[in-house]
This record gives sequence, structure tokens and C-alpha cells, in this order.
Amino acid sequence: MRTATLTLLALAAIMLRPGSASAATCADYSNQAAAQRAADTRDADHDGIYCESLPCPCSTGGTATAPPPAPARKTCSGHTTRAVIAGAVRCLQAGEFCTRSRNAAYRRYRFRCATASDGRARLRRTSG
Repeated sequence: MRTATLTLLALAAIMLRPGSASAATCADYSNQAAAQRAADTRDADHDGIYCESLPCPCSTGGTATAPPPAPARKTCSGHTTRAVIAGAVRCLQAGEFCTRSRNAAYRRYRFRCATASDGRARLRRTSG
């Protein structure tokens, strides 16, 4: 009887030994929300938020920020050319004022920044 009791106590000690439980690690989850739902990892600072190093502000009370909406596509009239110059969408037209430092960008759209008869820099359409 004594041997059976000792055997049961030894088995119980092995099963209840710290670290033998199947606690998950933060690496087992792709984001913090999944770890928060499972609630089976260790909360190091005991604030009730699991795996704070994983991406996802959703379980901290903050709201996830959605990506900004895509800007409306700017359309240009038939006699202008749609271009992206210095990150901005512009409608280029021969004769309008230009910035010489952006000449390389204008050339992509078959324009060049040249000095006009009035001495100011204006766009000219290039051939081919």
C-alpha cells in the first residue's frame, strides 16, 4: 500500500511540476490579438495583456489605423498630359511655367523646361 501511495505521489509531482504544462509562447501566435484570445502565455508584467511585443494594437484599447484611402485619380483634359512630378499629380501643358530642377521628371512625359522669349522657364513638348 505504501508503495502505491508513493508511486501516485511521484506521478502527481511530475504532472504538476512547473514548466511541464503546455503554456504557449508568443512565437506560437502571428499577432497579439490571437495571443490575447488564447490567454495561455505568460503575462510578464501582469497587466492582463499577453505578448505585447507582437503587432496589433487592438487588444490594448486602441483602434487599429486603417491605411489612408487612395487619392482620387486626377484626370486631365485632352490637351494636357497627366504626370507625377515631385510626388504630385499634375496636368502638364506646353507653355506653362516649370521648374528647371525637375527637368528629368518632365522628360519622362516628353516635355522639357526651357527658357522662353520672356526669359522665364516654360514647358515645351519634345518630339518622340
